[in-house]
Amino acid sequence: MLLAKQAVTVVAKALRKHCIHNVVVDPVIRSSSGEMLLKPDAVRAMKQELFSLALIITPNIPEAEALTGRRIKTRDDRDAAAGKLLDMGRGSS
Repeated sequence: MLLAKQAVTVVAKALRKHCIHNVVVDPVIRSSSGEMLLKPDAVRAMKQELFSLALIITPNIPEAEALTGRRIKTRDDRDAAAGKLLDMGRGSS
């Protein structure tokens, strides 16, 4: 879990420096009780700096909602959120 923007930035820099390509990002953003675990600037940094390096990202539904700003209730909602998350990934920057 990366609490602050600085931690996200350090990890992204290390991944680039060491040319690590098979990166899986599990964006731990909220606790099981719903409390935010990452600061808002860390979430932004994760989307901007880590997702572009990731081969796979594995958010659960509450995390996907936080990342996309969309409510996810139906299959169509999931598909739309998945598309938005895909757009944040490799090749999007």
